[in-house]
Amino acid sequence: MTQELRQPYAGTGTEVVDSLTANTNIPASRLTAVADWHSQPSKRARRHSSIAFVLREVANQIANDNRVQP
Repeated sequence: MTQELRQPYAGTGTEVVDSLTANTNIPASRLTAVADWHSQPSKRARRHSSIAFVLREVANQIANDNRVQP
């Protein structure tokens, strides 16, 4: 069995939330709950805190929007 060499990660660390906008059908409360999970201590704390920041920003935009929440 040969072992493949992995290329070093070269992403932004926030690819999972980079395209997230307030126009999503995800409730602000769910985004906040996921952000809370990402705020827990971990070995990838910097990446997780960046993701949590984006999630909270979008959740705040949704909460401050006057449209009906799903």
